[in-house]
Amino acid sequence: MNKILMLLGASHFYAPIIREIQKLGTKVVVTDRDPEAEGFRYADCCEVVDITDFEKSLEVARKYRIDGIMAINDFGVRTASYIANELELVGIDMESAIASCDKGKQRERWREVEVPQPVFEIITDLESATVAAEQVGYPLVIKPTDSGGASRGISVVKRISELEWAIDFAGRYARTGEIILENYIEGIEATAECLIWNGHVEILAVSDKVKPIDTKYRVATSLNYTSFFPDEVMAQIHDVVPKAIRALGIEQGAAHIELVMRPDGRVWMVEMAARPGGGHIFHTIVPYVSGVNMPQEFAKILTGIEPEIKPKYQKGAVYRFFDPPKGRLKTVLGLEKAGELSGVLALGIQVQPGAIIGDTIGQHHRPGYIVTGAETRDEAVEIANAVEQTVIFEIESKANPASFTNT
Repeated sequence: MNKILMLLGASHFYAPIIREIQKLGTKVVVTDRDPEAEGFRYADCCEVVDITDFEKSLEVARKYRIDGIMAINDFGVRTASYIANELELVGIDMESAIASCDKGKQRERWREVEVPQPVFEIITDLESATVAAEQVGYPLVIKPTDSGGASRGISVVKRISELEWAIDFAGRYARTGEIILENYIEGIEATAECLIWNGHVEILAVSDKVKPIDTKYRVATSLNYTSFFPDEVMAQIHDVVPKAIRALGIEQGAAHIELVMRPDGRVWMVEMAARPGGGHIFHTIVPYVSGVNMPQEFAKILTGIEPEIKPKYQKGAVYRFFDPPKGRLKTVLGLEKAGELSGVLALGIQVQPGAIIGDTIGQHHRPGYIVTGAETRDEAVEIANAVEQTVIFEIESKANPASFTNT
């Protein structure tokens, strides 16, 4: 390709993305505020720059004369939009970027075109929340309108006595000071990973989620591919997802979609982001499940080259997160043995001995992960189950869960 792509962010999750894009013959320039970011080891060029800094990021883009810019988390979406528009590169306009990061603006746009979604109100303090909660009705989901993603500040509120805590929790992560209240929708949540080329939306992979039922937090414990939804539900997903994306004005790029299938079989939108799914979804799961190398094809879109985005097949995969007992971690046993099981695509522990394991209040508080793949969903689930049975978290002390908090 002989192109130069600028990637915003360089965490350890981004290293496989860098390597995949380089296989195209594309030079990858990365920026990150952390001078020790692991992705710097793999990039062709790197600069220590905060990815939310528009002007310094633009300086880097001009310096390397980039042909495209890629954001793969919410913090970089607006920066990518700013640079793409300044340099006349492929991207989305700033209004679309803002709407994709702000759940309130998303919902307002979807309401205009009648995308099915929960009833919602946007508030800024407890007083307005109390009024809005009565109007929307309990139970509620409460979250920042703009938090940077990763399920930060999200909780379920079943009664008015829980409201003050939930508003305070959401407020810690509310970048704009706004919080959204929406009615809680019973049902099975799902994700959809998409690429968009010249206005055409291609859905590459759909999962169904498993979420804990005994906690107020809304962090998934497992994503299972390909989803078990019947054909009529999949037809709704293929109808509502492009409608939601177009309502945000996105003609080129990627999207990570969150939906819910209600008990009556109807599909409603939960939220979306104008970037790929996080963690291992983008670089490991989608390519395995669909046969589409999502990092490479996204890079092609952003550098003006016609991509190949139609899925070749649908295989099974599981993205599961460990949920060990709460307490102080002593050690983790069985990792090497589990990693040798056939069908294990990735396996990792994200906490060190001595760490306090508490409630998983956000995606960054997950203690570890399992990624498995097989010809079918059921086979991938069996492998994930075998890994969970093999990996043992030894806990030094157990106490009241309320006394433990992940930090």
